[in-house]
Amino acid sequence: MLVMSIVTRLWLAIVVAIAVVLSIGAFLRVRVEQDLLMDATLRDRQFFGQALRAALAASADPAASARALVDDERLKQGHIDVSLDPRGRAPDWLASTTDEQRAAFARGDIVVAAARRRIRTLVPVVHAPGQLVIELDEPQDVHAAVERLALIAALIQAIALIVLAGTVSLIVVRALLARPLAALAQHAKRIGAGDLEARTKISGVDDVGILASEMNAMAERLSVARTALREAETERVSLQETLRHGDRLRTVGQLAAALAHELGTPINTVLGHAKIIEKRTEDEALAKGARIIAEQAQRMADLIRELLDFGRKKTGERKEHLVDVLVQKTWALLEPIARKSGAEFELASDGSAKVRVDSGQLLQVFSNLVMNAIQAMPEGGVVRATVTRLEARSLEVPTDVPSAKEFVRISFIDRGVGVDPEDIAHVFEPFFTRKNAGEGTGLGLSVADGIVRAHGGWMQIESELRSGTTVHVYLPSADQ
Repeated sequence: MLVMSIVTRLWLAIVVAIAVVLSIGAFLRVRVEQDLLMDATLRDRQFFGQALRAALAASADPAASARALVDDERLKQGHIDVSLDPRGRAPDWLASTTDEQRAAFARGDIVVAAARRRIRTLVPVVHAPGQLVIELDEPQDVHAAVERLALIAALIQAIALIVLAGTVSLIVVRALLARPLAALAQHAKRIGAGDLEARTKISGVDDVGILASEMNAMAERLSVARTALREAETERVSLQETLRHGDRLRTVGQLAAALAHELGTPINTVLGHAKIIEKRTEDEALAKGARIIAEQAQRMADLIRELLDFGRKKTGERKEHLVDVLVQKTWALLEPIARKSGAEFELASDGSAKVRVDSGQLLQVFSNLVMNAIQAMPEGGVVRATVTRLEARSLEVPTDVPSAKEFVRISFIDRGVGVDPEDIAHVFEPFFTRKNAGEGTGLGLSVADGIVRAHGGWMQIESELRSGTTVHVYLPSADQ
């Protein structure tokens, strides 16, 4: 694993560095101890030589006492070799010592020297006939053994410290690096898998904390970018769908125009002949049949006219009209249908609002809205209309609507089944309908919206399921 490999290498580097430092320290300590031990040994031999010379000098016959010391069997069984030079000559090995030691021997001082892995002590003793020299010669085996023990002890101590330091450093490295890096690696895998909402909880001002903070910031930026990309993709798909829909509408408009030309004359012929038959026949059954034919032909003619109106979006002659009069006229036209459905009508207005419109087209708009309200209340109810004059600055006027100082709001309110919130955004789209087959074509509100916008206004709808619907029609006031 890459993370463990980095941590392991770092730990090994720390352990090697500690081992080198401790080994050098142990080596230097052993050397110092060896020097101290040798110095102490030489001082001991110096002191021993002085004591020996003092003892021999205090005897009645120093030469005889020296010979007795050399011949002592107990001394020979030890590790120290004792020899006597009665003429006081310097031994050969003294030539390899320092000038200071040779000068000291010449002055009659005690000389202690370590040479050829042995410790030699020269004790000059002055007596009446002259000077004799006692030489004490001992090997450095004991000294070397002590040095080996010191070296082994230092090595054991160094190894113990290396193990302890390695263990502590391993724990520290794992706590400070291994676990955080493993967590960051897992976090990176989650981000790579697409979980851009994942965030690591690692914090701090060290390198790992900074890296964790940057990874969180990167995930946040990627999340924002992905959201923006999704929104752009949704907008692109929506735009493509709008373009395809517009293409379909253009085709429908062309088809509607063709249908109007192809079906207009035959339908008008059928309608005219049906009315003639209804007026001239005395047969009640025949008259009823002719009336039905005329009604259906008229219905077909109205549908074709709606298609043409939707495609052309043109207005007729516009004049000033009282809004109340147009609303009341709409109700009068639809009163038979409303009475059959159990619907009633209420109007709340001060009667002063005027608009400059094509009355025929505006009646078409109002008729469509009132019919929708009646159909939304199958059990009957009250269709309420309100007319209000509002200043433009108090309204959120769409940007594509021409500016005006005052608008007239005509609201049609019912307490019917309502419109699903998901459908509200589509109610003004052509051919969109939730009505049963035969009850509507889906052109009513789209045609109405086109007429209102052609008059410089706009429409809004507010609805709640099982609570009713309110449709607002905004038109510029004629009193500008």
